[in-house]
Amino acid sequence: MLDPKQLEALSAVVDSGGFDKAARKLFLTQSAISQRIRQLEENLGQPVLTRTSPPAPTTAGRLLLQHFRQLSLMEGELLNTLLPDGEQSDFTTLAVGVNADSLATWFLPAVQTLMQRRRLLFDVMMDDQDYTHELMRSGHVAGCIGTRDTPIQGGECHFLGCMRYLCLATPDFAARYFADGFTHAALAQAPAIIFSGKDDLHSQFLRQVAGYDGSTPHITLPTPQGFVQATRLGPLPAVRSNR
Repeated sequence: MLDPKQLEALSAVVDSGGFDKAARKLFLTQSAISQRIRQLEENLGQPVLTRTSPPAPTTAGRLLLQHFRQLSLMEGELLNTLLPDGEQSDFTTLAVGVNADSLATWFLPAVQTLMQRRRLLFDVMMDDQDYTHELMRSGHVAGCIGTRDTPIQGGECHFLGCMRYLCLATPDFAARYFADGFTHAALAQAPAIIFSGKDDLHSQFLRQVAGYDGSTPHITLPTPQGFVQATRLGPLPAVRSNR
């Protein structure tokens, strides 16, 4: 059987970023935290933390963290059922993977009531919607919002809805780059806005709508607010040079 105190120590070290901070968080000495981690590693016969600064979980450590967080969530739900309202004092922390667009729009309003009712604190890790499931697979989070329609092994997958994206430009931008239509030549010159190197949404759109599979100049803006502001600003200033 896994010792919950050892798992708690592992979680505290990873979440706080060090043994000293974990000791203060759990009101223990640093040597007590180190001893619990050492005992856990001896019982498993393999390391659960890298000896780096800050310490990071190994593959085994990530799986143990996922297990501990699931246990903590189930315990919080049980106490919420058994104890009268107002008697449960501890919060339960749940690590989740969420893409930036969901986080900037519907996610927080959707989970607000759940957070209050179940006394949940979300530890949000942000990634592209096509990659959040990797956070869950590796044990960094207990759940995620993403585009994958098949569950991770040992998990469940539920359809939540659709997010619709529009390809927009100001009239000045369209007049500058698409005066002769939405042609491949124009697309090769018109600068796009993408979220990150992982973001393939714009390329997918151009393939589906225009049959264009070439490259485009682009701005990288990893915030939804940046997308809106950059789009409203319109075309970039033309680059001029003297010859």
